[in-house]
Amino acid sequence: MTTVQLDIEDVSWDPLMKNCDLVHLRMLYGSIENSRWPGIYRRAFEHLTPGIGYIEHVEIDWKPRWPGDAAPPASAVSEWSRLLLRGWNRLNRKAEVNRNEVKRALETAGFVDFKEETMPCYLSPWLSDEFQKETARWFNLGFSHGLEAMGLVPMVEKLNMTKEEVGELCKRVRDEICTLRFRAYMTM
Repeated sequence: MTTVQLDIEDVSWDPLMKNCDLVHLRMLYGSIENSRWPGIYRRAFEHLTPGIGYIEHVEIDWKPRWPGDAAPPASAVSEWSRLLLRGWNRLNRKAEVNRNEVKRALETAGFVDFKEETMPCYLSPWLSDEFQKETARWFNLGFSHGLEAMGLVPMVEKLNMTKEEVGELCKRVRDEICTLRFRAYMTM
């Protein structure tokens, strides 16, 4: 098996081999300008083996959800998400997962036969199932360590927040998601 990595925003993917079995895209929302997505999907399609190659695109929707839509009032994670998405939008970078929009873009690029899976990414390990609880612990850890890095550029550059304000918001988010009664999740 050969693995090749490249800058996905390059105009040409010519250095890559043709007839690939898989093009895997992961966690790119927020980092690529909206206008570049159709070209990325088209180039992915062009590099796949006709009839058997496929694309796998994995993203996390950073808009929090709660079981039964029971969002707590004044949730710090809701505030962080709202500001993050607004900032990324002002940077002209897609951040919300819109399944219909993605499917249309993939169809335009030539893809057919879609399979979509959506799964929850719990922000705290409140669940009784041991596997889900362990997965939630890992997601909590990664999210806790990455949320400030994800938010600094969009919030400081496009929402005129200070670095200190972003840091304080992120501290409130970390405090909130480390409380077991807090049952929010993102979807992937």
